[in-house]
Amino acid sequence: MEKLIKTLVLVLVGVALGADAQGNLLRNGGFEDGRSYWNVNEWSSSAGKAEFNVVDDCPAKGKSCALVRHVSGPDNIALGQNLPCKGARRLRLDFSARVAITNGLEHPVSATFVTVNSEGRILQEALQEVTTADTWRRFHWSFQTHPDTTQLSIYLRCDKVSTYFDDVVLAESDGVCINGVIYWPAPEPEFVLQINNNSEATDGAPFNVKVLDAQKRQVSKNIAVTLVPGEQFISVPADFITGNYSIIVSDQSGEEQAVRQASIPAMPSFPSGRLNNFVSIIHPDTAEGISLEKPLVFNNPREGWVYFLLQTETGGEVSFPGGTGDALTLPAGVKTETMRFYPAGECKVTSPEPVSLSHCEIRAVPELMMVEYEGMPSRAMCAAHGLGCSEKFPAQYQYGHGGIRQCL
Repeated sequence: MEKLIKTLVLVLVGVALGADAQGNLLRNGGFEDGRSYWNVNEWSSSAGKAEFNVVDDCPAKGKSCALVRHVSGPDNIALGQNLPCKGARRLRLDFSARVAITNGLEHPVSATFVTVNSEGRILQEALQEVTTADTWRRFHWSFQTHPDTTQLSIYLRCDKVSTYFDDVVLAESDGVCINGVIYWPAPEPEFVLQINNNSEATDGAPFNVKVLDAQKRQVSKNIAVTLVPGEQFISVPADFITGNYSIIVSDQSGEEQAVRQASIPAMPSFPSGRLNNFVSIIHPDTAEGISLEKPLVFNNPREGWVYFLLQTETGGEVSFPGGTGDALTLPAGVKTETMRFYPAGECKVTSPEPVSLSHCEIRAVPELMMVEYEGMPSRAMCAAHGLGCSEKFPAQYQYGHGGIRQCL
């Protein structure tokens, strides 16, 4: 669907991925050289307008900062740079933002990173949304690019409120990267961190995890963890009020290794079926018996998460060849929910036992519903109903979320 937006995009063209003297992979990230290295481009044909200026009245650092002012039309206003980037790299984006009005309210700003391969196909597109006010706030985001990446794009966005940006830094991040954070509201509130550790300490290395609120006050205890090479998931208690938080992973010397913003959204109620148009029904509800003596074959329309609601009167084990996660044991007579990440195309559900499914519902969940949940209503609803669950998370998050069906 064509986006009916017009965006001010500032694109850095033809700059090699070489760091400046401070290790910043972006050029003129502090806007000290005015508009050097920045070009203004229109993103779409929609009749929107915005202005980009470099001003010196209130920089967060140095002598200058950028001011993005919405003029008319759509409000998807962005600062952006495109950079050559080869392969999997651990990076950290830091930037400062503040709104240009004083109304006592918080206003959203967001960062997006997009990676593409040599054929121009998008490999990753992730959004990190936070809020700022009429004083400067510093935001941090660590991530890792896809192994097939040849180009990386960074965008900073605001809404219709004029917003300042300054001190934008993209730098190499050593060792540890927080690939994602999901907020789980129940049974006990917590942040689940998806962490990737590329250090060479094969036996694991000690780190501390802590949570800071928007005023940079520590609101959690220091949580000691041992991170082994590779990907792992860590739970951090999050019995905090609604708001924005920073999750920081530090080594034993106290040096920050990775930082990620996270939010605890308000949990409004939404009408059932609000998101139906975004979910592909692969296999509808059925009360007919489906024998798994032969594989149950279905077609996944695109690579991504697939939701299952399964029931068997006798109980038994089912497997998901080609999907993520281990086999799942279905209790007798209980509808069980689970999610698996599948490639696009023909996929299967099998069983080593003579299992017959009395209920089988399979749905493809789009990436829209699987991004991090930073306060947007649809994301908040999905988080509340456990739509981020997978077998990589603790077992209590895999089952029992009857609210998933309300959302789907």
